[in-house]
Amino acid sequence: MNKKLSIYWLLALVAISVRGENSPPVEKTSPINCRINCRQDGQHIWAGVTFSNVTDSTVSVFNWTLLREKKVAGASFRVSRQGQEVPYTGMLIKRSAPKTNEFYQMKSHKVYSTKIDLNLTRDFSKSGDYIVKYYGMNPSFNNSAFFVIESEPVIFSKK
Repeated sequence: MNKKLSIYWLLALVAISVRGENSPPVEKTSPINCRINCRQDGQHIWAGVTFSNVTDSTVSVFNWTLLREKKVAGASFRVSRQGQEVPYTGMLIKRSAPKTNEFYQMKSHKVYSTKIDLNLTRDFSKSGDYIVKYYGMNPSFNNSAFFVIESEPVIFSKK
């Protein structure tokens, strides 16, 4: 596990352990499953992302986490090449606290798929094998639980 990710998890665990009594719950297992695939189309690297609600309930998912805005404005993907992290170069947006209309009500066992141009977030100019993983945090809202959506890593070769 890389050092940045280890520090992130340590901070997340500390934040969870110091929550107050009135804080919303934290899901230990994500109610949303995520699968990704990557392909090269000319100079573009595309990530196909599929989110699935694996529960018997409707889940509130932040539009930003679900990539419903068709853009990435934060490091939602972890990317490495030859064991080295490929730095995020995309836009950063400071966001206010989420509002009701910024959440998608994902019904039980429903699936949402999208396609993202990863070239907008990373420099893929070098050839080689890349490892890509989706990692998104869903904020708690209206007493719904905070949870993390994480895909298995995929490897693709850029020519």
